[in-house]
Amino acid sequence: MFLVVFSTYTMVAMLKLLHRILTSMGSEKDLAVITEGYTEEVAREETVSMDIGLKKLLWKEERTDELQAIPADFYTRLSSYIKIMKENKDEKMADRMECLAVDLLRRRLQKILGIVSTNPRASKELMDKMSFEEKVLYNTLCKTVAAWENYMSRYVGGGD
Repeated sequence: MFLVVFSTYTMVAMLKLLHRILTSMGSEKDLAVITEGYTEEVAREETVSMDIGLKKLLWKEERTDELQAIPADFYTRLSSYIKIMKENKDEKMADRMECLAVDLLRRRLQKILGIVSTNPRASKELMDKMSFEEKVLYNTLCKTVAAWENYMSRYVGGGD
C-alpha cells in the first residue's frame, strides 16, 4: 500500500478533473456526494494539522531568539482555515486558533522590531523566513528607522 500526500491545491485540481469526468458521464449527483464528504474530511484533517503546526511554531518562537521560517502565504492560509471552522460552526476551535495566531503574531513582531532596531538594513536571508505581510512590515520599518537614524545623526551633529 502506498501513502500519497497531496496538497490542498492538488486535491482541488483532482476534484475539478473528476467533476468534468462525472459531468460528462451524467453523474452530477454522485459527484456531489463524493466532494461533500471529501471537503468535510479534508477540512477536518487540515484544521487539526494546522492547529498542531501552529502550536509547534509558537513553541519554537517562544523558545528561541531567532525568527522561525514560515511560508509566504502562512497568514492567508491560517485565515482561510479559521473561516472554514467558523462556517462549520466550530467556534471553540476557531477561537483557539485565533488566540494562538495572535500570540504568534505578537512574538514574531517583537523579534522583527528587535532586529530592525539593531540593524535597519533589510536582510534577504531574514526575509526568506517571513510571510508576505511580515516582509512588507519589515521593509517599511527598515526604511523608516534608517531614515530616522540618518536624520538624527545629522541633527545631533549640527546639520539641518
